[in-house]
Amino acid sequence: MMDRSISQQTKQHWDAIVIGGGIGGLSTAAFLATNGHKTLLLEQYNVVGGCSHVFRRKRQWEFDVGIHYIGDCGEKGQLTTMLNSLGLKDRIQFSLMDASGYDTVITPNHKVKIPYGWDNYLNNLIQAFPQEEKGLRQFIDIISRIGMAIDRSRTPASLWGTTKFAVNAGSASVWAMMPVSKLLDYCRLSTEARTVVSVQFGQYGCIPSRAPVVLHAGLLQNYISGGAWYPLGGGQVLAGNLVEVIEAHGGMVRTQAKVDRILVQNNKVHGVRLEGGEEFTTSTVVSAADIKKTYLNMVGVEHLPSGFIRKVKNYKMSDPFVNVFLGLNTDLREWMPNTNYFSVPTTESLEKTVAILGSEGHSELTTDQWIKRARETLPAFIHSSTVKDPDNKRHAPAGCSTLESMTMVPASREFWTKAAQGQNYSKDNYYLDLKEQLTEIMIQRVEEVMPGIKQHIV
Repeated sequence: MMDRSISQQTKQHWDAIVIGGGIGGLSTAAFLATNGHKTLLLEQYNVVGGCSHVFRRKRQWEFDVGIHYIGDCGEKGQLTTMLNSLGLKDRIQFSLMDASGYDTVITPNHKVKIPYGWDNYLNNLIQAFPQEEKGLRQFIDIISRIGMAIDRSRTPASLWGTTKFAVNAGSASVWAMMPVSKLLDYCRLSTEARTVVSVQFGQYGCIPSRAPVVLHAGLLQNYISGGAWYPLGGGQVLAGNLVEVIEAHGGMVRTQAKVDRILVQNNKVHGVRLEGGEEFTTSTVVSAADIKKTYLNMVGVEHLPSGFIRKVKNYKMSDPFVNVFLGLNTDLREWMPNTNYFSVPTTESLEKTVAILGSEGHSELTTDQWIKRARETLPAFIHSSTVKDPDNKRHAPAGCSTLESMTMVPASREFWTKAAQGQNYSKDNYYLDLKEQLTEIMIQRVEEVMPGIKQHIV
């Protein structure tokens, strides 16, 4: 996305101001603008799009930062309906991934494809784990009923929404807010079967002992019933078109505009102030920024109840991801179908593995111990934009492909560097060595899925 740091004067009063230019902020601003509200969107970075933007290397390789696939983009899908209502019908095209397995889970003993349709998914699971048919049927029955009962047209926080969900899900509704791990225990699934049916927890960054069943069910339902899709042209087409909608309806998008404060007077919002002191007035502010920074820094604790502040302070971010972006001098369509791979190299509990190697458990290990365990057990999510969008010539040179391998890692600074707080560690030898070893591990996961691919890395 282009830099919109703005040269002309921005007017001072707006009907609504949106903070944060990721897809959530952009779509919010677009809907406000198309409904007659003069809307200003403020983004602190030099481009909008958040995880939907792309970056280029050596002017010939283009990588998507965060758009790997999107669910329910068919003709009557949720996202399609939203885009159509913004006047973007036919402006954004989506390509459907492999129907027989949009995701493929590979463990030491099994290769399980996740297809479209709950019955097809169940059949694949039973074929892989025939001795566990009873437990698998229980799991899919509960998870599918909860997934199909979710009505995205209403908030489940409302009494009507909750009631409707409970009626539609029936007896399965009692599981909705229980941890996924409790449901797995109830179904008495083996360690490897548990891994296969819960491996997607990395997509929402919360291990099964903490993630509610409704979260996992909603994610699976989105793909299994709605299809797994990829936007042709890459994730940037979403942000680009949303910006056009905002500006076409009298709104404005500004980059390099970091909000310092949300201005509050007499318990009412009346505007925002940027870091440089520039102020804009409004009666409506929507923050699509970090929740802690929004309430603790921008709004200010003096304007909020103490109980609410304690709750916000206790929020913890999920573990971050490390991404390895690879350029390959081969056409990956000759190596893989249009699927994503979950490469799991261990038969141990995946949840325990991620917990031990993540933010909570890594401090119990030395760096050498962590690396050794990661080489043996750390999973990876592997995908290729080139395979999903082969006609996009920006991804890679002719006959070449891009590939990404990613995994969850600890968030703490102490894990990544021995440099003093406040010092830049990008050139710190400890950090560079750790980064190199993690890169090797992520490439190793790819090699385990596609033996021989390593020799094609350029």
